[in-house]
Amino acid sequence: MSKPLAVPESSGMAAAASPHPKSRLPWRKPAGKAQPAARPKQNLLARLRDWHKRAGLFAFVFMGWLGATGILLNSSVTLGLDAKRLDWGWLMGMYGLHAQAPETGFDAAGHWLATTNEYSVLDGHPLAQQIPHPLGFVVGGTESAPLLFIATTDRLVLLTPDGERVDELSGYTLPVDAIRRIGVVEATGAVAIQDLDIYVTQDGLGWDELAAGTKVRWSQPQALSSELKAKTLPFARPSMPIEQILIDVHSGRLFGRFGVYVINLVGLAALALSITGIWMWYRINQSRKKRKTA
Repeated sequence: MSKPLAVPESSGMAAAASPHPKSRLPWRKPAGKAQPAARPKQNLLARLRDWHKRAGLFAFVFMGWLGATGILLNSSVTLGLDAKRLDWGWLMGMYGLHAQAPETGFDAAGHWLATTNEYSVLDGHPLAQQIPHPLGFVVGGTESAPLLFIATTDRLVLLTPDGERVDELSGYTLPVDAIRRIGVVEATGAVAIQDLDIYVTQDGLGWDELAAGTKVRWSQPQALSSELKAKTLPFARPSMPIEQILIDVHSGRLFGRFGVYVINLVGLAALALSITGIWMWYRINQSRKKRKTA
């Protein structure tokens, strides 16, 4: 019998070099990275829902801010916020206000008086009630019961040396319609006030017209020393009613032009939320009706 012919080794190499039958299939694609699935296009309603959520998150904080300040403003009189004041340095700095001691004051028999925006400071201590725009400051009364007289254009305030208020004269209790200046008679030490005529008193109860030619040492404002300015400075801090601060916070004006822009954006966002909310409700309601009738 004849033996089968042996296949040479070189023929195996040729067979290995030939392409695999499956590689010639037209539907086979080379291996690689998987292609991401295409996102379905959003319709107008879906886009509005997305933007509605974003605008809602933006407006949430500011709407709470506006609501809280609005409630406080409506209750400001009940809570006493129209009378209470704040003098925080950083807050007053936002208004451009800073503490500044007065340059001038009054000196009388060892006592001194200075006035700031909020206080009347006597010997370094604030009075319980401010006396705005004093014209002069003198010492009268007697040696055993001295009195301090502070004059304004329409009233005369009597104090003890410790700053306790004794009396306040105005209107018919004064011998003049208006006070132009206050001083002390050099010869007697009586307190003198002048409008057209000059009247004098020892205790503020009785008044006599002063004879012409009598010398009076009139009270005049004087420059305060650096030491007195330093004592006055703690009471020269500006302050603002809480009600006014709430108004400025509510409107955004406390933060300047930027704050006003933010509040305007919040208003536009609230308007957009209202319009898109109504429109989405209408479209969803119409879609539900169509499904029921289908």
